[in-house]
Amino acid sequence: VVLREKDEQGKWHQRWILLSSSSRRSAKLEAVDKITEYNEEKEKTTIPSQSLSWLIREYIEHTMLTPKTRQNYMSMLETHIDPYFSGKKFSELTANDFSIYYKYKNEESDLSPNSVIKHHQLIHAAYEYAISGELMDKNPSDRAKKPRKIRKEPDAYSLEDYQRLFEAAKKTKIFPEIVLAMVYGLRRSELLGLRWSCIDWSKRI
Repeated sequence: VVLREKDEQGKWHQRWILLSSSSRRSAKLEAVDKITEYNEEKEKTTIPSQSLSWLIREYIEHTMLTPKTRQNYMSMLETHIDPYFSGKKFSELTANDFSIYYKYKNEESDLSPNSVIKHHQLIHAAYEYAISGELMDKNPSDRAKKPRKIRKEPDAYSLEDYQRLFEAAKKTKIFPEIVLAMVYGLRRSELLGLRWSCIDWSKRI
């Protein structure tokens, strides 16, 4: 069997694998087995050398996530995690590496502790994905020191704020949606999920 494949520089190489079969039919079957074994061995040696960014992308791509969550995760990865851990292998990172990263993001950037905790949640989930796929034995982010979560007090609109928003919203195409959100306090998904069938015209509710 002759395998042709490219290396990291894009150059083609050939690899010869000797078969022991004496007939063409058995040789074909043996060839399939040899190629499967070769690919499995190559995958075992290649995956651990992949970067943390690769692992997180694999997790995002192969996990059931809402479009908004997927978008937020990719933004976290591309804006913060990837530039910091650029090229570092996910299999070699330790809890201390992540502790230093969280501390750096909390103290040296404009991110809040709650935002840094979201970074930890993404990294932790990616490693759990690796463990479920038997790429890792343990999650190195388990023992990482992360900032304490800050409890946020709700900052509600005043009556004057509502009046200003109402007047500004009149000029937009989404005036009905804004008024519904103001009156009922609906989340965006709840607001966009409304249907005419939600209204009871007889009871006016």
